[in-house]
Amino acid sequence: MPGGRTEGWDLRRRLLSRSGNLYVRAVLRAPVRDLTAGFRCWRREVLETIDLGAVATRGYGFQIEMAYRTLRAGFRVTEVPICFTERRAGKSKMSGSIVTEALLLPWKLRRLGRGGPRR
Repeated sequence: MPGGRTEGWDLRRRLLSRSGNLYVRAVLRAPVRDLTAGFRCWRREVLETIDLGAVATRGYGFQIEMAYRTLRAGFRVTEVPICFTERRAGKSKMSGSIVTEALLLPWKLRRLGRGGPRR
């Protein structure tokens, strides 16, 4: 998004992030540029409205599901540009099962929502 950026990411990671978000946005018809963003603030009303017990995803899909459920509940998701830097310690938790979940999740959520987010 304008004003946002990543630092220290190689081309492969940037392409994975962008293509993943394009895929999820297209399937879910969601008006959010970065559905995988992990830096979010939630209003109490949103968390009280969403059935948190029904949130079934693990890993990175959690961010997608929470944003989609927020939209389906009639709330808006406001994006604020940030600078996301490469981790300084540790390793990625990305695994084959997390990738598979992320590929199937948008279709599962779309069936759940019967189309796209309500407006």
